[in-house]
Amino acid sequence: MATPGPTPSQATAQTPSPIPSPTAEPTTPLAPVAVVPVSSFRDRWTETTAVDVASVLAGGSKRYGAVEDVAADR
Repeated sequence: MATPGPTPSQATAQTPSPIPSPTAEPTTPLAPVAVVPVSSFRDRWTETTAVDVASVLAGGSKRYGAVEDVAADR
């Protein structure tokens, strides 16, 4: 008695190859950067917190109008 072999459709069927997952781009670690508040000498502010800086970046600060990145000072 012979063992039945694969049917022609089974013999030609191929299993799909797995799709390779995308590789992540290498990232450069961020270096710490000092943030120094600069205001008029007439202002009464003596300190600035991270919350103040976040508020400036969000556009809601009552103390400061903007954060400036001076390229020459990097």
